[in-house]
Amino acid sequence: MLNIGFRKVLQTLTTQELALGQRYETPDGNVWRYVRANAALTPRGVLATRVADTSVTNITSTATNDRSETVYITEASWAQTVGDFAEAWGIVSGNTGEGQAFRVKDNTVDTIEIYSDWALATALDTTSDLTLFRPFLVREAVVTTLNQIVTGVAQRTFAASDYGFLLIHGFGVVLNGATDSVANEQLTTGDDTSGSAITIGNGETPDDIFVVGRSLLASSTDDTQAFCYISLD
Repeated sequence: MLNIGFRKVLQTLTTQELALGQRYETPDGNVWRYVRANAALTPRGVLATRVADTSVTNITSTATNDRSETVYITEASWAQTVGDFAEAWGIVSGNTGEGQAFRVKDNTVDTIEIYSDWALATALDTTSDLTLFRPFLVREAVVTTLNQIVTGVAQRTFAASDYGFLLIHGFGVVLNGATDSVANEQLTTGDDTSGSAITIGNGETPDDIFVVGRSLLASSTDDTQAFCYISLD
């Protein structure tokens, strides 16, 4: 694993310096993941999840590269920002070509370019549906939903579109929700404030929740940072 200093992981920048999703370790053993914030993450300790997935349902055509590999998918009315889906994951989620997964290299306003290692074995047609996932473009965890995949926990505030690091393993702060946190209890998403954590309730099963980590100290003050052991990797 790559090493990084404390000062670096507590900085945010408006320009990308590192590969999204890359993991780094600080000298104390904490592990961090490099992401981009789609919207502001505030205050410190908010839980961050990926943005909503994107459906593409009106495929216009596919095309091949100079090695006859199907790596271009066009949807003429898509109208996306150039580069917004670079490094995204995708899957053909319906009809012709269904089940094929791929990694996006880049995109224009109307065309996705796939890495050649993930070239489509079956070309798509106008019936094909896609779903695109951007795991490292993040937002605050949504309210009242226990089971959502947490990408990491912000240990500093992010402005919208900032690049920086989320804590994914080790000691740090988590924003405490409306229910009192209990020392050594597991934490999950699902509070009525976005990005906040709550203690897992009695009777909830692994299918109901996503475990973020464990609280180390009890806290009864809403919307403040609680000290926790975070375990997301």
